[in-house]
Amino acid sequence: MILPKFVQLCACCVGNRWSLASQRQESLSEKVHFGRSTLPSAVCGGSIFGLVFRVGCVIRLVSDAGPLKGVGSMTISMTDYFRDRKSDRKKETRYINVINKDNCTSCNSCANVCPVDCIYEVVSPVPSESYHQIDTSRCIGCQMCYRSPNDSSEFYQLTICPWNAIDMLHNPNSKPDDVSVLLPYYRGASTDLPWPKLEEYGYQLFLDGEVFLPASEKSLHRVFQLFQEQSWMYSEEDNVQIVQTEVEEGSGYVRYRATEEGRELLDCMYQGWKRIFMD
Repeated sequence: MILPKFVQLCACCVGNRWSLASQRQESLSEKVHFGRSTLPSAVCGGSIFGLVFRVGCVIRLVSDAGPLKGVGSMTISMTDYFRDRKSDRKKETRYINVINKDNCTSCNSCANVCPVDCIYEVVSPVPSESYHQIDTSRCIGCQMCYRSPNDSSEFYQLTICPWNAIDMLHNPNSKPDDVSVLLPYYRGASTDLPWPKLEEYGYQLFLDGEVFLPASEKSLHRVFQLFQEQSWMYSEEDNVQIVQTEVEEGSGYVRYRATEEGRELLDCMYQGWKRIFMD
């Protein structure tokens, strides 16, 4: 049977495009994530046919090439992360980002774009209860997990996280305040406290009620030893610990959790905190 010229032309185009997609399968797999394709326009085109072809590329890559880069494989569990963790950044950055675990759905949007791989997943046996966290001592403040800086302005923000689960902060370690927001609540005997670090990790405790630290970074654990002192003003008469004395020790990491009274106190400390740049 002789097919109409239009059908022959479409079949020829399909054959050529599938051939090109097969040759470029490796590179294309790096550009597909979360069901949104960013395949080159030369391959996909801008027509309805191009849209159908994009869906076909995704299906074919999943079935023929195995797991895609950017579809689940970019996330690293907290166990693997802390086992192979790299050293902290060499200098302080203007911004740091923190994830609100209650809003996070572990969709991987942030982990896929992090250039220093400082985002890891806290894996739960129940998939819907897994969430991501940012190692703020390695975060370089590039903003990429929060928004696309080149595509944002004062009038419009092209955000990365679809659930608004990330807060971007002015790093308290970069330009410390003359008087820390935590100072009025401390009644202990220790002096020369690292107030900027206390603010950095105190905000994470305020937001999530927990912080993961690498077991080898002793200076960071000193910060949490201060939070564990029964020296934080809860009322005129009572002092409390912000962080529980008991900690969870894992493979290469330590998890600190806030006390119930500590979280209530942190709610007061960080009310209206001016270092929240974007939330």
